[in-house]
Amino acid sequence: MACVPVPMGWSDVGVWDSLHDISEKDEAGNVLRGEIFAMGTTGCLVHSDGPRVALVDVDDLIVVATNGDIMILRRGDSQKVRRITDALKGK
Repeated sequence: MACVPVPMGWSDVGVWDSLHDISEKDEAGNVLRGEIFAMGTTGCLVHSDGPRVALVDVDDLIVVATNGDIMILRRGDSQKVRRITDALKGK
């Protein structure tokens, strides 16, 4: 067995922030998937598998619309998604 050091970065793609980091972005730094209208918006990740989503003059958000649910949070807070899902399961 051998161990060889490799200079590579690591990204936990299991969180929305990492998905933003590794995805192709538009000229404003947005990652947009689905029917999205973004005006004056920078640094956002928006994913919708259904409803049209419009963002106006907002920055650094994660917006996910899937299966009839919508989640909106600040980029950098995606580690809190587990708390959100647990809270919603309790209702």
